[in-house]
Amino acid sequence: MWKIFNNSILDNMEISDCNDTIQGICLTNKSLEECMDLCKGDCSVGVFFDFKQENNRIVAEQSSARIVDSPDSRGSAVKTICVPIRTDNRPALHPVYRIKNQSIYNLDPDYVEVTTFIDTNKWTFPPDLANVIFHGDIINLSTDPRRESPHSPDSPVPIIVDIENVLKLGPGLVIGNEVPIKSNIQINTIKLTANPVKQNSPIIYGAKIFFSILGTSFIMNNQNNTLMWTPTLSKLLDDDIQYFTIKPTRLSGKKVGDLITYSDTFLIMYLNIGFVAYNKLKRNYNILWDISNIDLNEFEIQFKCIPQKSGYFCHDGNTCKSVLIKDTIPVMNGRKFEDSLVFLQKNCFNLCRDAERIPITSETPQTTDIRKWINYVLIILIISCSLYIFFKTRNGVSLRRSARLRR
Repeated sequence: MWKIFNNSILDNMEISDCNDTIQGICLTNKSLEECMDLCKGDCSVGVFFDFKQENNRIVAEQSSARIVDSPDSRGSAVKTICVPIRTDNRPALHPVYRIKNQSIYNLDPDYVEVTTFIDTNKWTFPPDLANVIFHGDIINLSTDPRRESPHSPDSPVPIIVDIENVLKLGPGLVIGNEVPIKSNIQINTIKLTANPVKQNSPIIYGAKIFFSILGTSFIMNNQNNTLMWTPTLSKLLDDDIQYFTIKPTRLSGKKVGDLITYSDTFLIMYLNIGFVAYNKLKRNYNILWDISNIDLNEFEIQFKCIPQKSGYFCHDGNTCKSVLIKDTIPVMNGRKFEDSLVFLQKNCFNLCRDAERIPITSETPQTTDIRKWINYVLIILIISCSLYIFFKTRNGVSLRRSARLRR
């Protein structure tokens, strides 16, 4: 079953262009229905460009050649472009979070109408993932007062990572505080800034991550088995960064590869060999290499993430309003508020108005010239078709030569 988004396109199209289609090329002069029919197997998302008839001459002026994808369309101007995108290679990247209004590329709907479609058998719509931790989320990192050990003290107080001293005094210890605070810690994956795919992906158990302070160059590092905030912006893209991984607790029922939610209690591992522990006597964080005989009166090793981001819900079924995720009710991977699903999309996907075909709200343009982007698509098509004609002609010449030699 297909869900259609009018006047919409995927962000970061460089990872979803003609090279990323199921055939490695874009197709021209197909209808939207034909384009959706072609999206099968490894394809569950597609983008469709429909150039307005009265403005087709603009497309022709931008290209020195006519684009064709089959003998039937040879010699005809490009009227539509079909981009059936391969998605099996990025199973965690939910396309709905990448859908933006076509205005982000300055694509004027008077010249071209862009439609994005997704297979809801593969991708749940609307996505019910408001309780899931995504790369780039702003969090409070807290110890968890609910512990598995029967030897732990009653009613322990959760400890939040405090960043006030670092912001005031500069690099220093990672310390904890019992006072409820907003610590603005960002949880990211290694190489996040170089990989736009991960910006819309949830974090899973076992992924390599790092913690940073929003708006600064400080990241969490280990120095002599003590966690420190150090300015290491230059290392964000470095494979040798001191990474952490999140490991499920013994009783959680989760495993490596599962989604991490804000309801989860988990362990934080350092380089997959040491465990992060809050030292209650010194109020700082240490790396423990063996937790088999840990003293729970001295250390706490179970943590939670407290969300600092907002979600959106349908108030009275009509109006999309914002709400802090931490004030909503968790339901497995999703969240609810006032009996409404909580969304991560600012306009609630227009479901509050029960829209049948959902336009995505406008965003700040990523480019400044519509013709540049059209040229980009057309150049890829020209190269693909030229290679096709070259190899077909070459094979034809080879066959004729072989025939002459046999005679």
